[in-house]
Amino acid sequence: MKALSLLAVLACGPALVAAAAVPRPPAAAPAKSVHLFHRHSHAAELHRSVEAAADASTVLVDEQLDGGAASASAGALFVLPHSSMPAFDVVPPTVRPKPGFFASTHAAAAPGVLPDTKNLLELVASHSTLSTLAKLVNERDAFVAALSDPNADLTVFAPSDEAFDRLHNTPPSEAVTEILLYHIVNPAVPAAKLVDGALLTTAYSPESLGGRPQKIRVITRDGIIRLNWHSNVEETDLVAKNGVVHVIDRLLFPPPNAFWVVAHLPLEFAALTLALKRAELSDAVKTTPAITVFAPTNKAFAKLGLRRLAYLFSEAGREKLVQILEYHVSPALVYSPDIIESPTGNTTLPTLLKGKVLEVAVKTDDDDHGETNVVEINGESHVIEADGIAGNGVLHAIDTVLLPFEWSVLDTAANAWFGAQVDGFMDAETAGVLGKVFAGQH
Repeated sequence: MKALSLLAVLACGPALVAAAAVPRPPAAAPAKSVHLFHRHSHAAELHRSVEAAADASTVLVDEQLDGGAASASAGALFVLPHSSMPAFDVVPPTVRPKPGFFASTHAAAAPGVLPDTKNLLELVASHSTLSTLAKLVNERDAFVAALSDPNADLTVFAPSDEAFDRLHNTPPSEAVTEILLYHIVNPAVPAAKLVDGALLTTAYSPESLGGRPQKIRVITRDGIIRLNWHSNVEETDLVAKNGVVHVIDRLLFPPPNAFWVVAHLPLEFAALTLALKRAELSDAVKTTPAITVFAPTNKAFAKLGLRRLAYLFSEAGREKLVQILEYHVSPALVYSPDIIESPTGNTTLPTLLKGKVLEVAVKTDDDDHGETNVVEINGESHVIEADGIAGNGVLHAIDTVLLPFEWSVLDTAANAWFGAQVDGFMDAETAGVLGKVFAGQH
């Protein structure tokens, strides 16, 4: 790959000139942090990036589906117009609900809503827009038993017939079974409790999460309830004797792996995507089960300054880049409620970098939205958007890159390397990504 000289890199934009001319001090925590589940500045940009990706008219999944399992080999092309976002990537085989999942927890029905005399199975079968779902459920004995169980207390997110019509091809039967599991939640959740940022526990427990149940994330916008960003709840609170049904306009597909999520949001994570590729860690983030990724945004990388980034993306800085990235991934699966509801308010998480841990703390802050929770890592980085659901874990976007060593260690190495450069020092791909990051285009 062709290397670029300093002058060529600086030609990418005025922001790069400033970044190269003035060495940046170590990144510090912002004066005003961004809060979980609230739409402040940077977090709002992240939402726009996700929504832009979710609003793509067609999602192409080029994968071989065999008995419910998907691989990256060339195979059947499934065209899913307006599918749920994130789109369907991997459907592990033989996924079944955990024992006791369908047991009743006796959740109360929505206030003022009288339960139907039908059970969930009968309610779905009798609804005029749910005939396709009813057919698929009745073809599967386990679902018939679960939805007709008088002791159950479940939520069914029921795709309408139009939602199924959006599929250009029907997935294999085993994959359909696993997709249906992802539409069932325990316990019954009335619409009043489908609040922004809520995480719902489904009957889908893939091996990629270590057997833990996959989540659905609730997003609310202008009175509209959305699931995983792109499936809208059209009809709410159809209450049966053993649960509640909410009709949705798009199918919910089990989410893709963590690297897929990062790589498909370049407006926020172009630098992280390139870093994972350069460090040869993309496969680890794709396949390691039940992980938590603290994902620095492009703005977080830009705070490092050009000199540090140029060094880290060079062959000389690769070892330190690997250490930094491994420090952002924990083999412990931790959603924001796990952190916020910690008895001490503090959580120590192991990382993929041997011997290094992350110290996660919850602080409260008062602003125009009232009292809010702020999640802080190592006292210097803040979660600006939590609970990005992935097939093998969860992602939390953060505003500052975390270092597993002192800043002076990075600066000494970067300055020595930078001073030894005479001509080419950055390949075209790196220069292109970093140029856009510093110019604010990513």
